[in-house]
Amino acid sequence: MIALMSEISALLAGFGGFTALAFAMDRHHRDMIGALPKGRNLLMFKAGGWAALSFAAVPLEARFGLAVGLIFWLGMLTLGALGVAVALTYRPSLLPAAGLIALPLSLCAAALSGVS
Repeated sequence: MIALMSEISALLAGFGGFTALAFAMDRHHRDMIGALPKGRNLLMFKAGGWAALSFAAVPLEARFGLAVGLIFWLGMLTLGALGVAVALTYRPSLLPAAGLIALPLSLCAAALSGVS
């Protein structure tokens, strides 16, 4: 199970990052919480989303190396984006809570996988 922690960490970071990027878009933000975002919040959501997507590569590269880690990273980002797309389609109101839970769990999984 510990061997899968790097993949789980990347998947959760990708899910959280794409959730933050969805918050930066007017339509998705309105679907999730019912109000339009403010200007300063958009920049925070974009920066946080891109940071989380970048962090998703770290545990995979530490475990598999650069070449294979990047391929795994692209796959985990694809699965994370698919999860956000499905949540935006069927239950957009649950997505903010899921994204907030995914990011700390990603850090915990990265710690368990041995990434420091």
